[in-house]
Amino acid sequence: MLGLGMFLIFETELGHDIDWKKMFMVREKDTTRFRLGGVNLGMSSDSVRKEHPNMDLASMGRGESIGSFTFEGGHYTVWFIKVDGRDKSYRVRYDQSFSTRTEADVLESIGDLHGKPGTSECRKAGELTRKCHFQWWPKGGIALNVSTTETKKKNKKPQTEVTVIATDTYLDGKRMRLQSKPVVTPAKPGQKKSLEKLPF
Repeated sequence: MLGLGMFLIFETELGHDIDWKKMFMVREKDTTRFRLGGVNLGMSSDSVRKEHPNMDLASMGRGESIGSFTFEGGHYTVWFIKVDGRDKSYRVRYDQSFSTRTEADVLESIGDLHGKPGTSECRKAGELTRKCHFQWWPKGGIALNVSTTETKKKNKKPQTEVTVIATDTYLDGKRMRLQSKPVVTPAKPGQKKSLEKLPF
């Protein structure tokens, strides 16, 4: 019976229109586990807008777009790139200024999730200000860059400004490959293609 079934499939081309690869292969994951401000890297702009209806979205050309929104006191910027016919977030940036949290609080919170940073660098930026940069490499091909600026004031708690940038290195690599392809401008009807180059 099995042999007869296989014979009929091959001879009659039964199931020819079925995408067998799609049926049996595991689908590519749309998002990563990494989450920042309710956004997973790999989410579409529609999915992000469902989480944040206040997101403003603007096209940057060549399949890229950028969205921005505020959430729980922080300002978020999300970059999208069109891959395989749909847009996916490949980078998220978060900016917030704290008057009740120190740099140590920020690092402890991130460290609880991702351990110790892979790299760290600090420098003074004035008498009472210190700037630091830290980098983590969470699982899933994510690059996580954190910058802090801590300003100490006499008899007051330090003011801490935090910037976090998370990038999906796989999607960012795809973006760079897509951007490196030359843009082909179709010739207008009746216009002959010239071999002479224009400077603009």
